[in-house]
Amino acid sequence: MKYVNLSRIYLEMISRYKVTTFDVTSRMDETETNPAETMIEFYYDNRIPVNIPRLKSFLTRYIRFVDNYFITVEDSKIIICIIFRQKTQKMDYGFEFSLN
Repeated sequence: MKYVNLSRIYLEMISRYKVTTFDVTSRMDETETNPAETMIEFYYDNRIPVNIPRLKSFLTRYIRFVDNYFITVEDSKIIICIIFRQKTQKMDYGFEFSLN
């Protein structure tokens, strides 16, 4: 999580949504040392309305150089799922070998 500033995200979530606690869960590949996907769950008071486009606009300052991230709002949780890299398919050019 080199390019994710978790402390700044947490401070912004405290000031905007009165977040009390948060959990961080990462999914690691067997062969890699860096996480492929990270999920951050912020627990907040659900009486405060969440404006997802505005939330995404200030998160772009603190989440950089990742493939994708998305935001989900459930009962009293704001879930940010960060995808660091997506597996790419190996290219197949379809070479045919001849005996010439």
